[in-house]
Amino acid sequence: MKKIDPIILIGGILTIISVFLPMLEIQGISATMMESGGVAYFFIVLAVLSILLSMLNKKWVYVICILFGLIIVLLAFNYISDANDSAATKGMGLYALLIGGIGILIGSVIKLFKKKIPESVS
Repeated sequence: MKKIDPIILIGGILTIISVFLPMLEIQGISATMMESGGVAYFFIVLAVLSILLSMLNKKWVYVICILFGLIIVLLAFNYISDANDSAATKGMGLYALLIGGIGILIGSVIKLFKKKIPESVS
């Protein structure tokens, strides 16, 4: 096992924190994703799995983390789009979810395509 990639770690932590932040505000009442139930746990599981899997430092793991990041980013865009169509005001949680997913995605892509530096032979 290697150390955790800091970009994936920060993206995962931000994704976990985002489910506790206000997502929407409708007529002065704000709601977090934790209040909705199952969807919040889905994002927490994806974030925790991304962090833990990145410790394995294998190429196939980063492909899975890219998929997790894409799922988070696409669902965040979907929630933002839905909020634009309704009378709701978007909260900080939606943007934190989007940035966290982008962090997992970018960190995984960087690690997947990072070339290993050969050790010098002496």
